[in-house]
Amino acid sequence: YMADYIQLGTGANSRIYRVLNSINTNASGNATLDIWPRLRRSPTDGDTVIVSNTKGVFRLATNEPYWEQKDGCMIAHGSIPILESMTGL
Repeated sequence: YMADYIQLGTGANSRIYRVLNSINTNASGNATLDIWPRLRRSPTDGDTVIVSNTKGVFRLATNEPYWEQKDGCMIAHGSIPILESMTGL
């Protein structure tokens, strides 16, 4: 489905991709997906494709703290910029 995510691979080799268009399968259940970002490597036959509860490995984009402790409480500020980890776990 458009704006859904798929996951190719598992564990440290997993990557997530956003599905850009609606999908229609053929009579055999096969479909072609338009995804973002582009594939970094071609999947091989039998590679795992996960379509629900997708997971990826991310790291903080900078070492800047995005929270502070005040009166015994942790306070977050805005959004936390992250990047996909290219080295996996």
